[in-house]
Amino acid sequence: MFSKFIFLRTMGGNFIDQFWRHSAATATLARALASALASRAKFNFQEMEFLARLVHDIGKFAMLQAEPEQFQKLRESIENGTDELIGEQDIFGATQTEAGELIANMWHLPAPIHGAIRLHHETTCPVEEIASLVALVRVADMFVEELGYGIGEQLDQPIESHPFWQLLAQLVPSVFGEIGPVREFLRVEIVTSSALITALTAE
Repeated sequence: MFSKFIFLRTMGGNFIDQFWRHSAATATLARALASALASRAKFNFQEMEFLARLVHDIGKFAMLQAEPEQFQKLRESIENGTDELIGEQDIFGATQTEAGELIANMWHLPAPIHGAIRLHHETTCPVEEIASLVALVRVADMFVEELGYGIGEQLDQPIESHPFWQLLAQLVPSVFGEIGPVREFLRVEIVTSSALITALTAE
C-alpha cells in the first residue's frame, strides 16, 4: 500500500518520517484499546481499528505527493495557527478527509475504513454502525498526540471532554469511566510496542 507513494524526500522527508511514526503509533494504540474493549464487552472490530488508524491521514500523504510546495505552505499556515481542515480547503480546494476517502474508494478498502477516514476529525458520527469504531480511532489519535507521536495536530480540548471519549465512556464505562487508567495503560503500551512501530515505519 505504501509503495504506491513516491516522494521527493528533500521536500517532505522529515514530515514523511513523522507521518509513518504517527500512523503506526496510532494503529498500535487503537489495537490496544480494541483489545481492552473485547475483554470487557462484546466489541469485535476485526482488526478494522488497526487498518483505520494506519491509513486515517492518508489524504495528507496524497497532498504531499501531488503538490509538495503547496503542502509546505499548508504546514507553515498550520504552525501559524490556521485550522488544519480550513487550511487544506483554502490551499488544495479539498480536505485531507475528502482526499483520503477517495483513496480508500480507489483501493477498495472496507466501508468502515471509509467512515473512519471521513469522520475522524468530526465530533459526532451520524452512522450508528461505525460510531464506536470512529470514536475509538479518534481517541487513539488524540492520545498519540499527547504522547509525543504527533504530526502537528493540536488538541483543542481535553481528551475526556471530547464527544467521542464521552461516547465510549457511555458505551463501556468499565473501560472509559476514568481517563487516568487509560492514559497510563496507553503510555505503557506505546513503550512496549516500540519494536512494532519501528517495523511498520522501516523503509
